[in-house]
Amino acid sequence: MLCLLFYSFIILLLPLLHFCSLLSTLLFSFQKAVALAFALPEEYLFFHGVCQFTRYNPIVPFSEFKHVDKIRSPNLLVTSILWLSTVDIDFGGGRLEFLTGPGPEPYDPIFIEPKMGRFAAWTSSYENPHGVQEVYYGYRYAFIMAFTAFEELGHADMDSFQEWAVSSFKSGQ
Repeated sequence: MLCLLFYSFIILLLPLLHFCSLLSTLLFSFQKAVALAFALPEEYLFFHGVCQFTRYNPIVPFSEFKHVDKIRSPNLLVTSILWLSTVDIDFGGGRLEFLTGPGPEPYDPIFIEPKMGRFAAWTSSYENPHGVQEVYYGYRYAFIMAFTAFEELGHADMDSFQEWAVSSFKSGQ
């Protein structure tokens, strides 16, 4: 009986372990892509605590939230996104909008069409104010990962990142 419970527990853990391995591979792929795109040495790119899966859907009231990432997290260097769903197939609206015009509105926006598997990265500072358009139907899924150049504020590997996430969760931060 105990042996059966042990194997059942292991079988239940396998998807989680596979997910952690997949997530680790994904994060290091983000790091390599960002390093290449911005000509930064990988050893100076640390995983920042801004790491999240997002789900936008029309049930939640839309709140226009155009922002600059560095204002919310001053130590960010690069923000990146991997879309897990496709506009006009899985959801309507929800394009990533970058505001390019200097000075007061109206801005001349640049839109990025979310597409499953598409990856985008941008510097997190004032040159890239952005937001997400309202989602009218369906679900817009994405995975967001940010990087810092400050070793003391980031995480060099998944073990360090996971320890930080667990301790933050336990302390309620």
